[in-house]
Amino acid sequence: KDLGNVEVDVRGANSDTDFDGQLNMVETIVNADMCEAIAIAPLQADQIANALTGAKIPVLAIDTNFDQAETFIGTAHEDAAYQGGKYVAEKIGKGGKVIKKIIEDSQCSIDTEDDGKIYIKGVILANIQGESTSEARVAGYKKALEEGGCEIISTQYTDGVGDKAVTVTDGVLQSFTDIDAIVCCADDVALGASRAIKQAGRDGDGIIVCGFD
Repeated sequence: KDLGNVEVDVRGANSDTDFDGQLNMVETIVNADMCEAIAIAPLQADQIANALTGAKIPVLAIDTNFDQAETFIGTAHEDAAYQGGKYVAEKIGKGGKVIKKIIEDSQCSIDTEDDGKIYIKGVILANIQGESTSEARVAGYKKALEEGGCEIISTQYTDGVGDKAVTVTDGVLQSFTDIDAIVCCADDVALGASRAIKQAGRDGDGIIVCGFD
């Protein structure tokens, strides 16, 4: 628009899980030589990268990077989730006072072995299974929590929807009595998890909820 001589055609898949729809759209555009550049937020980066292999036009990756992109605008999702997971692990296990408060104020338990290392029980609420951004965030959370001595007792997928996160979290709370943290791959999912905790009467358990925006 600012250049004044660029025509922009905006297209999108039917949903965040419409992997094949986005792939077919890209293949059609490339094969028909319909444009001189593509800006895309890939639902499955590897799939889109393969479709754009050999494309003779500039490609801009948005939100999730891939090899065929000349330029990337977005977040390092795995690194960002790692920082969130590291914060959670440090907050739960930060000194005797924090640990003592969690034990006194809740029914959750923090297990210790003979080496004195703290073992925290955590749950990961992901967005869409197989979607590049969500899986990168899961990987970052998982790495940080495991390094911090956290046992990941469940990884659940919520499609990034808050209402579904409520249902999923409710099931997790019924399945596990000892949960110290729930880390989420979207802020709406974190809000849903918080609602479920409150509805279950577990808001006094000291469960830490971490979101991602």
